Amino acid sequence: MDNNVQFDAQDIEKSKGLVWLSYLGIFFLIPMLANKDSAYTRFHVNQGLVLFLSELVLSIALNVLAVILTMAVPVLGIVISLLSGLIYLALFIFAIMGIINSVQGKAKQLPIIGKIQILK
Repeated sequence: MDNNVQFDAQDIEKSKGLVWLSYLGIFFLIPMLANKDSAYTRFHVNQGLVLFLSELVLSIALNVLAVILTMAVPVLGIVISLLSGLIYLALFIFAIMGIINSVQGKAKQLPIIGKIQILK
Protein backbone atom coordinates (compact mmCIF):
# COMPACT_ATOMS: atom_id res chain seq x y z
CA MET A 1 0.00 0.00 0.00
CA ASP A 2 1.38 3.38 -0.98
CA ASN A 3 0.45 6.22 1.34
CA ASN A 4 2.37 9.05 -0.34
CA VAL A 5 -0.81 11.03 -1.02
CA GLN A 6 -1.07 11.70 2.71
CA PHE A 7 2.29 13.46 2.96
CA ASP A 8 3.50 16.85 1.84
CA ALA A 9 6.32 16.74 -0.73
CA GLN A 10 8.39 19.18 1.33
CA ASP A 11 7.93 17.05 4.44
CA ILE A 12 9.12 13.97 2.55
CA GLU A 13 12.13 15.76 1.08
CA LYS A 14 13.09 17.25 4.44
CA SER A 15 12.71 13.96 6.33
CA LYS A 16 13.91 11.19 4.04
CA GLY A 17 17.60 11.69 4.87
CA LEU A 18 17.01 10.67 8.48
CA VAL A 19 13.97 8.37 8.53
CA TRP A 20 15.89 5.35 7.25
CA LEU A 21 17.31 5.02 10.77
CA SER A 22 13.82 4.01 11.88
CA TYR A 23 14.44 0.50 10.58
CA LEU A 24 17.66 -0.11 12.54
CA GLY A 25 16.35 -1.31 15.88
CA ILE A 26 16.41 1.18 18.73
CA PHE A 27 17.70 3.88 16.34
CA PHE A 28 14.04 4.63 15.52
CA LEU A 29 14.35 7.07 18.44
CA ILE A 30 16.69 9.38 16.48
CA PRO A 31 14.26 10.46 13.74
CA MET A 32 11.39 10.37 16.22
CA LEU A 33 13.10 12.90 18.49
CA ALA A 34 14.74 14.95 15.73
CA ASN A 35 11.66 15.48 13.59
CA LYS A 36 8.65 14.73 15.78
CA ASP A 37 6.29 17.11 13.96
CA SER A 38 6.68 15.41 10.58
CA ALA A 39 3.87 13.07 9.51
CA TYR A 40 6.23 11.31 7.07
CA THR A 41 8.74 10.70 9.86
CA ARG A 42 5.99 9.42 12.18
CA PHE A 43 4.88 6.95 9.51
CA HIS A 44 8.37 5.45 9.16
CA VAL A 45 9.10 5.60 12.89
CA ASN A 46 5.88 3.66 13.49
CA GLN A 47 6.90 1.06 10.91
CA GLY A 48 10.36 0.80 12.48
CA LEU A 49 8.93 0.57 16.00
CA VAL A 50 6.56 -2.22 14.97
CA LEU A 51 9.46 -4.04 13.30
CA PHE A 52 11.65 -3.59 16.40
CA LEU A 53 8.93 -4.87 18.76
CA SER A 54 8.22 -7.80 16.42
CA GLU A 55 11.90 -8.73 16.46
CA LEU A 56 12.02 -8.48 20.24
CA VAL A 57 8.88 -10.53 20.90
CA LEU A 58 9.70 -13.18 18.29
CA SER A 59 13.27 -13.48 19.53
CA ILE A 60 12.16 -14.14 23.10
CA ALA A 61 9.39 -16.53 22.06
CA LEU A 62 11.57 -18.49 19.64
CA ASN A 63 14.43 -18.80 22.14
CA VAL A 64 12.11 -20.06 24.89
CA LEU A 65 10.49 -22.47 22.45
CA ALA A 66 13.90 -23.70 21.25
CA VAL A 67 15.05 -24.43 24.80
CA ILE A 68 11.85 -26.27 25.69
CA LEU A 69 11.79 -28.31 22.49
CA THR A 70 15.48 -29.12 22.65
CA MET A 71 15.07 -30.47 26.17
CA ALA A 72 12.03 -32.53 25.16
CA VAL A 73 13.06 -33.77 21.72
CA PRO A 74 16.45 -32.61 20.39
CA VAL A 75 15.39 -32.95 16.75
CA LEU A 76 12.58 -30.42 17.31
CA GLY A 77 15.19 -27.98 18.62
CA ILE A 78 16.93 -28.16 15.25
CA VAL A 79 13.65 -27.59 13.43
CA ILE A 80 12.81 -24.53 15.53
CA SER A 81 16.34 -23.20 14.96
CA LEU A 82 15.86 -23.47 11.20
CA LEU A 83 12.45 -21.81 11.49
CA SER A 84 14.00 -19.03 13.59
CA GLY A 85 16.58 -18.42 10.89
CA LEU A 86 13.85 -18.01 8.28
CA ILE A 87 11.89 -15.63 10.50
CA TYR A 88 14.99 -13.52 11.20
CA LEU A 89 15.75 -13.43 7.47
CA ALA A 90 12.21 -12.20 6.76
CA LEU A 91 12.54 -9.46 9.40
CA PHE A 92 15.89 -8.44 7.92
CA ILE A 93 14.28 -8.22 4.47
CA PHE A 94 11.47 -6.10 5.94
CA ALA A 95 14.09 -3.71 7.36
CA ILE A 96 15.82 -3.44 3.96
CA MET A 97 12.45 -2.79 2.29
CA GLY A 98 11.66 -0.06 4.82
CA ILE A 99 15.06 1.60 4.35
CA ILE A 100 14.75 1.56 0.56
CA ASN A 101 11.21 2.97 0.66
CA SER A 102 12.12 5.70 3.14
CA VAL A 103 15.13 7.01 1.21
CA GLN A 104 13.12 6.95 -2.02
CA GLY A 105 10.46 9.11 -0.39
CA LYS A 106 7.82 6.37 -0.42
CA ALA A 107 5.45 5.49 2.40
CA LYS A 108 4.75 1.81 1.86
CA GLN A 109 3.65 -0.40 4.70
CA LEU A 110 5.82 -3.38 5.57
CA PRO A 111 4.39 -6.79 4.68
CA ILE A 112 2.39 -8.58 7.39
CA ILE A 113 3.17 -6.17 10.25
CA GLY A 114 2.80 -2.84 8.43
CA LYS A 115 -0.87 -2.26 9.27
CA ILE A 116 -0.15 -2.17 13.02
CA GLN A 117 -0.21 1.39 14.23
CA ILE A 118 1.39 2.32 17.54
CA LEU A 119 2.18 5.99 16.91
CA LYS A 120 -0.51 8.35 15.68
